[in-house]
Amino acid sequence: DGAQDVACFHTVQALQRAVRDEGPPDLIVVDPGPGPGMGDAGEPARMLRSLRAVAGDTPLALLTSEGEDGDLLAAGLAVGIVAHLSKDMPQPLLRRALGLVLQGQMVLP
Repeated sequence: DGAQDVACFHTVQALQRAVRDEGPPDLIVVDPGPGPGMGDAGEPARMLRSLRAVAGDTPLALLTSEGEDGDLLAAGLAVGIVAHLSKDMPQPLLRRALGLVLQGQMVLP
């Protein structure tokens, strides 16, 4: 029907509680951009590994800004992301990409 439920978690621990209490989501979209605890260059890679451990088989999509470090994409690929999406994508294109991911497709540059 096109309706989607969306939840936002600011920490891996909050997502872990939600997964434990409500079950796994259909998709996790990760914005590893600047934020609390992201000052260390290795932090996004550690965060992605932690998310993969919590997510199990749930697909992970990486949402980044133009020009973000290529190491971030490499770290995402290492944990099995199924999509790399840009924050600059027009909304219809982003919705289509997310729809493809929910259908089991990969969306990578």
